[in-house]
Amino acid sequence: MITLSNLTYYPIKACRGFDLLEARVERMGLADDRRMMVVTPEANF
Repeated sequence: MITLSNLTYYPIKACRGFDLLEARVERMGLADDRRMMVVTPEANF
C-alpha cells in the first residue's frame, strides 16, 4: 500500500509549487504539472 503525505503541483518548472488536496493523473503525470518553462528571448531558461 502506498500512502502520500504531501502532493505539490508545479505549473512552471523551477518556480513555486502549490500544495494540493487532490489531483488528476494523466498519461504524462499530474495534470498540467511542469508543462511550462520561463525562457528569455535568447532561449535561456
